This record gives sequence, C-alpha cells and structure tokens, in this order.
Amino acid sequence: ANLQLRMKEARERISAANKAAYSARRAFEIAETRVDNGLSTQVELKDSRVALDRAQLNYYSAIFDYLRAYFEWELATGKVE
Repeated sequence: ANLQLRMKEARERISAANKAAYSARRAFEIAETRVDNGLSTQVELKDSRVALDRAQLNYYSAIFDYLRAYFEWELATGKVE
C-alpha cells in the first residue's frame, strides 16, 4: 500500500509540475516578446529562463519518482525479477 500511495502522490506531482512548467513556458515566451519590443531587459528574460528550467526539472523529477515507485511496486509484487 505504501508503494501505491507513493505512485499516487507522484502522479499528482507530475500533474502539478506539468501545469507549472506550462505556466513557466508562457512566462518565458512573454519575457522574450517584451525584450524583443524593448519593454524589458535581458535580466527578466534570464530570470524567466531559470524559472522555466527549474519547472521542467521538477516535472522530470516527478516522472522519475513515479517510475522508481512503479518499478519498486513491480518488484514487490513479483511482476519483475
């Protein structure tokens, strides 16, 4: 049950991280447009890029956590040797 709970929590983190990554992507695109139009600086663009990278890392980390829990569940249930 503990592994199933970990998988469920990881799926929820994947969903939340995916939404955060989407928002960060949009913020980065807006920052690019603002810089292109002279309305902002490269600093804002770099900050939004860092936020996007962090959001994507969180997304991939959540996927990894899910896959690790899933594999451990398969080992525990004898589906994989």
